Amino acid sequence: MIDWRTHALSLVAVFLALGIGIAIGGMLGSKGEAVVAEQQSVIRDLEGRLAKADDDLQALRQELLAEESARQAAEELLAQLVQESAAGLLAGRQVALVNLGAPTLEGEALAALRTAGARAGPILTIDPAVVAGGAGVLGRLAMAEGAARPLADYAAGWAQGLLTHPDGFDPALQAGVRAGALSFAPGDLDEAAPRAPDGLVLLLPGPVGDLAWRSLVTPFVEAGRALGVRVVLAADDDPGEDELDARLREAPVATVADLGEAAGDLALVRAVAGADGHFGPSARDDGLWPPAPRAASEAAPVAGSGR
Repeated sequence: MIDWRTHALSLVAVFLALGIGIAIGGMLGSKGEAVVAEQQSVIRDLEGRLAKADDDLQALRQELLAEESARQAAEELLAQLVQESAAGLLAGRQVALVNLGAPTLEGEALAALRTAGARAGPILTIDPAVVAGGAGVLGRLAMAEGAARPLADYAAGWAQGLLTHPDGFDPALQAGVRAGALSFAPGDLDEAAPRAPDGLVLLLPGPVGDLAWRSLVTPFVEAGRALGVRVVLAADDDPGEDELDARLREAPVATVADLGEAAGDLALVRAVAGADGHFGPSARDDGLWPPAPRAASEAAPVAGSGR
């Protein structure tokens, strides 16, 4: 039998436990409300930041759209000014193209030249394997021509034939076509009586090695200059510090570093018309394009000069 003391102690313990539980519950409830309030404050702060970031993003997007619109408008205006500046500058001239493995540049060059009133002369496209020094090229050329010679000698024959036989029936050109080393197209010559071109544009791909430069570029430059044909070298963008950039700057003829851009197209036209220098976007260049010729006679090529 439990005595009254034990019963009293049990009741005291129960009430004490209840009191402690109530106290602890009250403390936890207070802290929980504080934690919830703090979390809600953090959430509101994050929501505010996200809303501001979204507003900033929208403002930046609008700014970028405005800048893009202004850039496009400027490019369109520049293209229009270039077209107006080039119109008729090469009227009556026949310009031949030699494409050294840069297929995308051919259309750019033709469009720029035709905008200036030039007629497309013969177009010679050299296979990229020849530019890269592919194995078997010399063997195929030797079989086609019946004689084994250095590549530079074959190229000299192609240059002579291109500039003196615009109808394409020169034996060296025909042998090169048969060997698969190059292809020949008459340009606009089928629309007019064939005649020797007044200008020659060499379209260059990326970096050109020493062998390709000596064996392919140099023979065409030398042949053009010897025959009094205006020669211009053109690449699709400014090559910067690489080998092609140095070669363009050292070339004995006018060069253009950013064909395909509006400024480069105008530079090509004015270089073919008679301007000298290396034109491109680099600070080391002679400007984006040369100044306009003061008179048509000043733009005419000087016999034997080539530059």
